[in-house]
Amino acid sequence: MGHKEPVGSPVAECLARIIRRHDLSRTLLVDILDIRSEGLEHYNYSDESVLERRAEADVKITRLALNIIGVNNSPAIAAGRHVGLAWGILGLARSFPFRRQVGRHPFPQTWCEDLGIQSSAESMSITDSEWSALTKRLAARVMDHLSAARVFAKQVPAAAAPALLPATLADAYLHRLRRNGHDLFEADMLSVGTRTLLKLLWRARIGRY
Repeated sequence: MGHKEPVGSPVAECLARIIRRHDLSRTLLVDILDIRSEGLEHYNYSDESVLERRAEADVKITRLALNIIGVNNSPAIAAGRHVGLAWGILGLARSFPFRRQVGRHPFPQTWCEDLGIQSSAESMSITDSEWSALTKRLAARVMDHLSAARVFAKQVPAAAAPALLPATLADAYLHRLRRNGHDLFEADMLSVGTRTLLKLLWRARIGRY
């Protein structure tokens, strides 16, 4: 991520061109890589602050998207932070069916303790109802961030909408979770339905998220 031109890596070369074209912040890009790296090395979440730290990468990505669009006013940045946290936390939940296969889950240890659940990388004898209770709490945290992001809706320029549209996707996935009793194994958390696509197109057109 230095100033030298990358050689021999098509991905790095493409990224370097994008950085120059849009004058992107190298600090934000390094932060994203650092947070993703932390998530690979330290995958247990002691409390909610660690969970949100893992979601910070999506906050940085949202900020980069706003930079590319050219929207940098305070309400848009504040809304983008909450949208990024909501999308990042939800992303951890969406990956849970795969993480579980290797003894990992996205739920803070303090949440497990609140429910009297014993959970670790070595022992995950958690019932379906307990998984659902943890997922419901995570979904509530996502909703809190979406609500906080929309407090700024009237102050956010319409041009910022493309960077904030993950909020609309998050709405759709939360609806699926509610409909399926917050069962991450039953709710389809990967595909995007036609109705959601149409809503994305409409909100992009009217500048809402």
